[in-house]
Amino acid sequence: MIDRDEVLRYLGVRDKAQADPQTLAEVEALSSELEAKLSGRWIYNPFPVEKHTPDGVWLQGLSEPLMGKDIAKLLAPCDTVYLMACTLGPQAERLITLKSHLSPTAGLIADACASALTEAWCDKCEAEIRSRAGNLTFRYSPGYGDLSLKIQKPILEALVAHKRIGLSLSDSYLLTPRKSVVAILGVLPEVKGLEQEPSAKPHRCGLESCDLCPLKETCTRRR
Repeated sequence: MIDRDEVLRYLGVRDKAQADPQTLAEVEALSSELEAKLSGRWIYNPFPVEKHTPDGVWLQGLSEPLMGKDIAKLLAPCDTVYLMACTLGPQAERLITLKSHLSPTAGLIADACASALTEAWCDKCEAEIRSRAGNLTFRYSPGYGDLSLKIQKPILEALVAHKRIGLSLSDSYLLTPRKSVVAILGVLPEVKGLEQEPSAKPHRCGLESCDLCPLKETCTRRR
């Protein structure tokens, strides 16, 4: 479930061939251990769009608007938006701390493995949403572009995240537990008359090409 190459990227290793055998062995061992010991929890809900402007998007049921030109562009074609939250829970922090006490290197690798595992569980959550809602934009989180981290607070409140999965926000807008993600996905309108080849692999955002995306210059998922 953990993408080992993603772990290496978190560790600053861009080319797997450049990683030393010991690091690769530790990544494999710790990835397997975390996969066995940790499970993600997620929640999500759909929110109808009340209003679009070039500077933000207002959702029914969310106490504050999603402000930012980037998020406004991303959600411009959407009438419904899903808000989601995913966490590995406090046990991930305990495991990372334990590994750090054994060795700083092990702690660093365990932290990277936990980050990659969090993303993997987010992918599972997104897949479940996609199975219900159809085509979606790519996953966009507070802190991307010009969307403030402060919007996490009303999102968590709207999802009742603390009660449902134990997820809260610190005064400095850091998620607690730390290995957690809050994200936004817009439901894209169905384009009739266009059928995709079964063998084709679509972009996560549903667009045919990155060249069509208003966020192509800053997207971390660009191919």
